[in-house]
Amino acid sequence: MHKKNNMFDLEFFIRGNVELRCDRCLEKFWQPLDIHRVLYVKFGDVFEEQSDEVIIIPQTESHINVSQYFYEFAMLHLPLKRVHGEEGDNEGQCDPEVLKELEKYMVDSSGNRKTGEKDKPTDARWDALKNLKFN
Repeated sequence: MHKKNNMFDLEFFIRGNVELRCDRCLEKFWQPLDIHRVLYVKFGDVFEEQSDEVIIIPQTESHINVSQYFYEFAMLHLPLKRVHGEEGDNEGQCDPEVLKELEKYMVDSSGNRKTGEKDKPTDARWDALKNLKFN
């Protein structure tokens, strides 16, 4: 905390690991966090959040609860796509049995299965229906 005449700023350093579930194989893994954020607190008449980094509290207040800000800082730094491994090797640590099972259900952009479907005989009646397009 850095105190000034009419305001103070709270500097947060969050470093650690968060246990997440992999979006691909549903196994648990540890996601490292290294966060540095600053929350500026100004004094005013009523409580107000001016922005993500600036809040106003009444001058009569002597305490501030920062738990929600701490939670938001941590949650906003988690990746949207939560998978094992580093950027270049996302599938390296996933459960190989789950990945093999997922390959059975993979489809390409046209809706056809990527693996195994070409070897199977198809019914001509269903193939004709696949060519129909609705406006």
